[in-house]
Amino acid sequence: MTLKEDNNKILLMVETVRIRWVVEGRVLIQQGDKTFLGAKTSLPGIEKPASESPAVAAKRMWQAIFKMPSDTANFVEDSQEDRELIGYKGLRCVERSHIIDVKLTTQTPEVLSKVGLPSHADFNTTDPQDEEAEGIQEVVRKFKWMTTDECKDAGVVWTDARMTSECMDAESLKSDKGNPQDRLR
Repeated sequence: MTLKEDNNKILLMVETVRIRWVVEGRVLIQQGDKTFLGAKTSLPGIEKPASESPAVAAKRMWQAIFKMPSDTANFVEDSQEDRELIGYKGLRCVERSHIIDVKLTTQTPEVLSKVGLPSHADFNTTDPQDEEAEGIQEVVRKFKWMTTDECKDAGVVWTDARMTSECMDAESLKSDKGNPQDRLR
């Protein structure tokens, strides 16, 4: 696709799934690496083929990247967002992310220890299926459990659907104080 108003630069659109996994007030973050999608510290992500649903891609990531059994979590799509990526010279690169919430269905210590739980320890994984980055055959993905303040300090932007639902409820609009539209804002 070309953009005439952008001097015929080419647009590269990459569709991804990024998981948002919050456990006891900490969110799982992937530290930056040399891959195209992992260039910045962010929510863990994986490319999504057009033929695959976001939930299926999240489950594939769960099994391939985290080495977790498929029946240990449910995946619920929350939102979709587009953002520009640092990409290739002459290409405008945009990532279309499907944000998927992870809901654990297990409390088995042997399974949870693979992802640094319950102590929220940092952990690494390798994925030989990952794209090659500057001649590296296997990409090491480094993960860290961060508080919301640590996420802000690291420049990681994420929203928690529960935070939104806790702030906006029908009861808060029934107050006698001020205009209901102002309270909603």
